[in-house]
Amino acid sequence: MTHESRFQFSRFDELMLLKFLITYLLDIALTINTIINVYKNDAHLKELYLCCFIIPNILAGIKSLHWYWIHYRRDDLTEEETEKEEKTRTWVFRLLFFFFSPIPRFIDVYRLGLQERYKVQGRCSQEEARAAYKEYLEAATTLCLLRFFEVFLMDAPMLTLKFHVLIKDVRTQINFSDQIYAVILIVYKLYKVSDIMMSYTTKTKKWWHMENEAEYELSPIESVKRGTIDLPGKLCLIALHCSQIACKCLCYAMVTSAYLPWLIYPLVGLRWTANSCIYFFNRNFRRFGSPGEEISRTLTAVVIGGIELFTHFTTSAEKRQLGNTILFHVLDGFEVLIAFFLPYFGTAPPAIPAPVNGTLTTTATSGGIPSVTGTSVTPTTALSTPMWPISVTEHLTDPKYILVALWISAMMIRAFYYVILHPSLPSLSEYFPFCSRKARAGVRGQAEERVQAEEEIALDERV
Repeated sequence: MTHESRFQFSRFDELMLLKFLITYLLDIALTINTIINVYKNDAHLKELYLCCFIIPNILAGIKSLHWYWIHYRRDDLTEEETEKEEKTRTWVFRLLFFFFSPIPRFIDVYRLGLQERYKVQGRCSQEEARAAYKEYLEAATTLCLLRFFEVFLMDAPMLTLKFHVLIKDVRTQINFSDQIYAVILIVYKLYKVSDIMMSYTTKTKKWWHMENEAEYELSPIESVKRGTIDLPGKLCLIALHCSQIACKCLCYAMVTSAYLPWLIYPLVGLRWTANSCIYFFNRNFRRFGSPGEEISRTLTAVVIGGIELFTHFTTSAEKRQLGNTILFHVLDGFEVLIAFFLPYFGTAPPAIPAPVNGTLTTTATSGGIPSVTGTSVTPTTALSTPMWPISVTEHLTDPKYILVALWISAMMIRAFYYVILHPSLPSLSEYFPFCSRKARAGVRGQAEERVQAEEEIALDERV
């Protein structure tokens, strides 16, 4: 075996996968604890918290079993895989963890990763190493896709609810120290959702480069390296998705906190429909598949429409990436402006205590002299006009200004990633030639011929 066949499921990959499992289990425990607390306190919308926990996990369990069944019906299974799939205990185990369907998927990914490592260490051929690594990437991508049900149907709505409660508590001037746990929980969930999106992107880019290695005339391992996102790129992706998701959750929370809370229903409905249509009509219509395949692709558009309520990732041909990305942020801008100008937002200044029974409670009068009895001889005007200006700190803690800052940050971080840190020479970078890498000019023509982006491959085949 040559060095060219060393893809390897590394020790670091193994550590990250275990971290993935720990964060999932921790998040389930925190979600259950949150639901128990809201029911104990008889909180508003407590039933919605419960629905956001039960429904996504049931849908994920159904989809996971569906994917297992598709895998079982494949004709290219090895003898070992066929024997495993036909065992009763295999399906009993999957049914046992139906509600927590990512757990069997974690085990599958871990097993395939170790299997790839053992094959490489056993001096297998380059073709065998490539097939084993591709199988691991496929399983890892499926796991990330399955978790989309959890993070965008459970975590994102719960984040919106938590932002709603936080805004309400801030306006009622509850001490910030009482909100530390809520803020930590929000930050943790934002990180978890962003990390899943980043992991999905890294896996699909490697997979795409393995499938299209001939375009670069490179060896398989060099092709995968070209699609590998380095640490600065991963951190930038996490920051990008974190700012986007925080912006959208805060936006919807502010709408539900306004005088017109019913506005959230047409706002979300119209945006979901627009997202689904944008994806659906960006497809390649040169041919149609069977009715079942077309139904699956339509459902894919609906799923992506729900995902892009909170974040955006490339799912169209590269020549349309720039237009779709700008359109996404423009639509976000309309939602941000709606939330910004709706009444009831902003940090209200503290109220001035009213006088009781005419007794003087303040010396800020308009020149009047208090009498011996303690009442003012000249009428005071201080009660009708605040005597202090709104400070910069109040603006910085105002949700509507935080919302605008998150929206602008998401656009700036995305531009920085695509111009500087993106590994696969995206079309967006062509608009900034001063940041071009050496190889960009040579492969630009080939890149324009790609019909589908990396992320669309997995979604089209699985959802």
